[in-house]
Amino acid sequence: TIVYDFNGGSGESDSVSSNDFGLGVSASDVVLAGGDGLTNIEIQNDQAELSDRNPDHTLAFTVIVPAGVTVDLTGLDFLYGYSEDFHPNTITPSWNLTISSGSASALTGSVGAITALGDVTQTENLTLSGLTGLTNTSVTFTFNFSSAENRHAGLNRAHTMDNIVLTGTASAVPEPSTALIGGIGLLALLRRRRRG
Repeated sequence: TIVYDFNGGSGESDSVSSNDFGLGVSASDVVLAGGDGLTNIEIQNDQAELSDRNPDHTLAFTVIVPAGVTVDLTGLDFLYGYSEDFHPNTITPSWNLTISSGSASALTGSVGAITALGDVTQTENLTLSGLTGLTNTSVTFTFNFSSAENRHAGLNRAHTMDNIVLTGTASAVPEPSTALIGGIGLLALLRRRRRG
């Protein structure tokens, strides 16, 4: 499991909060990009906040799998939200996900139409596919954000992301010499049985 919880973070990137995969599997910092100023995209209030002022904001991270390890990535959970502190006209914010390889059970989602001031959040639980048997590779997850009404004015409207959790399993790949020795041992055992 790889977790980004943004607790205590600041600026436009944040490191991994925890990584239980081990075996040399690593994950990059989460990076916020596409901003036109530090106040527009920032990790603050224990979450990532991406102002709706600029529709080109992205949030991305990469998982790196070394040689000699096999990883199956199975799930991606996160808390998506929208903070409407500007003025309460109807707006429908959404997230979109691009994965450098493989796919997910959903590649877009929304908290629905927002008609009042305040914060709205929703837990997203995605099932990943096509991301099994990964070795000596990397996979990048990139989110971008939009509102159907294209009302990007105001610094007080922001998409929020928190508690990103990537689940799966990792295992060491047996070295060829180990597999060869095991195969020779099996042949010797079979020969003994035939003689006996």
